Amino acid sequence: MENNTAIQIVKDLPNKKVNIRREFDAPADLIWRAWTESTLLDQWWAPKPWMTKTKSMQFKAGGNWFYAMAGPDGTEHWNRVEFTAIKDNKSFETSSSFTDDNGNHIPDLPTMHWKNVFIPKGSGTTVEVEISFTKKQTCNKSLRWDLRPDSLLHLGILKYY
Repeated sequence: MENNTAIQIVKDLPNKKVNIRREFDAPADLIWRAWTESTLLDQWWAPKPWMTKTKSMQFKAGGNWFYAMAGPDGTEHWNRVEFTAIKDNKSFETSSSFTDDNGNHIPDLPTMHWKNVFIPKGSGTTVEVEISFTKKQTCNKSLRWDLRPDSLLHLGILKYY
C-alpha cells in the first residue's frame, strides 16, 4: 500500500471541527479492515515510537474500543472509543474520551466525536475524517497539540500494512 497524497487538514474553528482527508492506493475493504480490526489498528494507530495496545474491542454500534497509547518510556495514555453508528464498509462514527486504565472518563480531558468515511476511487480509497468538539476551547487546544500535521503522521503508517 502506498500513499497517493499527503494528509489534507482543514481546520474549522468557528464550528469546532477539523476535517482530514487522505488517499490510499489500496481497495476500500482493506482500508476498512485496517480501521476496524484491533490487531491491525495496533500495528499503525500510534505515532512512532509509541505503540497501541488494545485491551478490548467490540466493533458494533454500542460497542467500544479500549486501548492505550504506550510510549517508549512506559507511559500509557488510555482512551475509550464508543461506536455510535456503523455502515459496513462505508462509514462509522464514534465518541472518543481519555480515560484511566480502568476505562473511567477523565472529565478534564476532551471528548471528540469522529465521523470516518471510506470512499472507493478506482483501485484506491479516500478516507475522510471529521473530528468535532463540544467546546471551542477544547478544539483550539487539540488543534495546537493533538492534531498538528506531525502528530497525524501515524495515519501515513497505514501505507506499510
